[in-house]
Amino acid sequence: MQAHSRRPGLCRARTVRSGVLSGLRYRDFTICMTDEAAYRLPMQTLFSRAGIPVYCASSAPVAQNPLIAALLSAMQAVLRYEPGLYWRF
Repeated sequence: MQAHSRRPGLCRARTVRSGVLSGLRYRDFTICMTDEAAYRLPMQTLFSRAGIPVYCASSAPVAQNPLIAALLSAMQAVLRYEPGLYWRF
């Protein structure tokens, strides 16, 4: 894993660690990955080195969940929106 690809994981590990130190539980955190095949092992390794227990539960890609698919479609529509095209203030 290259240094630039570890930074997001390090940030997540620090967030979890500081949350636990402030009274949260490990199970209070959820980390979603867009490409589980690419990120699962590096994230497990990184969290293991940080002393953070990891539980991976995935039966299907997140994007196949109908609610998530609708949310992603809505976000894509908003990102394609051009200000001033439909609304004038």
